[in-house]
Amino acid sequence: MPLLIPFLLLAPAVQGEADLHRAVGLLDYVGADYALAVADGVVVNELEFDEQGVFLADAKRLVSRAQGTAEDKRVVLAGLGVLNQAVSDLEAPTRVASLSRGLREEIVVRWGLVLRPPADLGEDGREMGRTLFVENCSECHGLDGRGDTPRARELDPPPISFHDGTLAGALTPYKTFNAVSFGIPGTAMASLDALSASERWNIALYVLGLPHETRAPVEPPGDWPSGVLSASTDTELTMRLLAAAAPDPGGSLAWLRRVAPWADAPDEPLVDARIACEMAGRLASEGRIDEARNQLLSAYLDRFEPQEARLRVLDSGLVTEVEQGFLRARSALAAGAAFQEEIDALVRALTRADRLLVRSRSGPGVAFVGSLVILLREGAEAALLILALLAAARASGRPRAARSIHRGWMVAVAAGLVLWNVSAGLAAWGGRSREMMEGGLSLVAAAVLVWVGAWFLSRASAESWTRFLAGQAERAAGAGWTLALLAFLAVFREAAESVLFLRALMAGLPSTGPYVAGGAVTGLTLLAVLVWWLGRMGRRLPVRQFFAASGWVLLVLAVVFTGQGVLALQEAGVLPLHALSHPLSRLAGSGEALGAQLLLAAGLAAAFRLRHSRAA
Repeated sequence: MPLLIPFLLLAPAVQGEADLHRAVGLLDYVGADYALAVADGVVVNELEFDEQGVFLADAKRLVSRAQGTAEDKRVVLAGLGVLNQAVSDLEAPTRVASLSRGLREEIVVRWGLVLRPPADLGEDGREMGRTLFVENCSECHGLDGRGDTPRARELDPPPISFHDGTLAGALTPYKTFNAVSFGIPGTAMASLDALSASERWNIALYVLGLPHETRAPVEPPGDWPSGVLSASTDTELTMRLLAAAAPDPGGSLAWLRRVAPWADAPDEPLVDARIACEMAGRLASEGRIDEARNQLLSAYLDRFEPQEARLRVLDSGLVTEVEQGFLRARSALAAGAAFQEEIDALVRALTRADRLLVRSRSGPGVAFVGSLVILLREGAEAALLILALLAAARASGRPRAARSIHRGWMVAVAAGLVLWNVSAGLAAWGGRSREMMEGGLSLVAAAVLVWVGAWFLSRASAESWTRFLAGQAERAAGAGWTLALLAFLAVFREAAESVLFLRALMAGLPSTGPYVAGGAVTGLTLLAVLVWWLGRMGRRLPVRQFFAASGWVLLVLAVVFTGQGVLALQEAGVLPLHALSHPLSRLAGSGEALGAQLLLAAGLAAAFRLRHSRAA
């Protein structure tokens, strides 16, 4: 268990999301409203300018008290300092808008904020939005949203007109949702946080449809997920419609604002991953490489990985295609070549995966088979390793070594059960922390595997192994601890992955807990049968051959674990990445992972060749 503690400390606790959404909203205001306060390096509106400082101070306070990793907070707070200095120096509005947008995206990515409405807006969501708007907003904004009521004329500053192409043109449903949720400091716009999130989203979505009431809605071609609609301005949607060759862009925009948000469309589990990838493409085209890289990392770790277990049951080849697509996109981004092509291919693969997930919403069969496959796949490697250790200890006639091995894997199973019991909070783990844990455990396990595998191969017979363990008490105790540690690492690594995959499977398929449990029990039963059969087979091998076979099995697993560990750290963004071209990509995923495996294999081969030459 002590080995687990450093990895647990990596996991950020994502709480107080309302504060972070509010900070994002404040950055939206600064990015849009600073141009009303400063022009050509001169303050043209003192009140607006003073508000920028207030907004930034509030954003700093909200981020400072948010729960997350120290690194995330340090980066965002440093960015807020740069933005505040730019405002103080009266820099150009385009520069301030760019800094605000970059910080906004930084918060979204680092804390994994969801910027789209929930799926349960209600069948009469638009009518609900209209009713709530009339009750809470029409006194100032007017029934038609033009902001020309008697009450509006008494206010300073006056309420926005949603028909004003300049002011309202900068609005998105998400920004409007934030205004409804938190109010706007320095204005008469009060918070409506007494309403539910769905009610506030219905108001925000209804408001953005007001300028399009006179146009007949025309459904446009292509996919228009809710994440795109909630994060886009009317101008951005119009550009997308033109790119999609919509025959009536105005009518299609009216459809996107007045019909699409409440259309009876299934929730798309990977829509956020697709949006993040598309945003990475836009950021890269603007030269913002680090931000594009962060978007790709978040798309993979926080958006795609939670759906991986479910998707792997449906189409494991598609999972591999998506994973390799992410690797190639990151590699192309680092190389500065063909990035947009890789992004386009990745988005197409994610779209296919999304449609497959939507079609398979039935759940129970996928949940049962998924959990069964997870337990079998994750348990097979650990079972093979534990069997090799136990059989070697049994053949040597040293029950003390076998007891150490049993202690190691039983403690790992107990740790896995503890991890399951606390894993309801694993959704708060960043995907980066999960990959770092997996990578660290894999590399430590590989190192111990090399050590123990070399022990096996260095024993010419069972008698030599017995003499080794029967030597000095201190030495024997050291061997016991090593075997126990190896057994713990091998089993806990697979147990942790199983917990993460099973939790993700249950989250993606609600109300399927009994089917997941049934699949897990079936998988463990089949695994036990496999272990029994392999154990019987192992007893038939001659001792000398068995030790040699066990040693080589451990060393092969060490090479495999090394590649997996390097790749996991690359997926977490810790190590640089160069993707391999097909079909080499199926061997290790990246050049560095394959290189580490080949280097270890070559080193082991050289070491044993040298040993045999000396023995001769």
